[in-house]
Amino acid sequence: RPAANYVVLIHEAISNSRDGKLNLQQIYSAIERKYPYYKFKTSTTGWQSSVRHNLGQHDAFRKAEKEGKGWMWAINPGVSIEKERRKRNT
Repeated sequence: RPAANYVVLIHEAISNSRDGKLNLQQIYSAIERKYPYYKFKTSTTGWQSSVRHNLGQHDAFRKAEKEGKGWMWAINPGVSIEKERRKRNT
């Protein structure tokens, strides 16, 4: 299991995107590519619920624009996640 928490995983996914924004499915895919644990080692999709929760609750992320039924998500440049980098999921 990756040591980074979900805020860091989401931040990495969006930061590494071409346009600096991703929709929810693209965030899931980026996390699965970088951390195969989430694709192959989990029997549930509970982690995806945690990603959705963190997108909506953490100030580091903002809705960029509507895309179909969902939103494109971007990083809020005024918010640091350094404190989150020191935390670890349990």
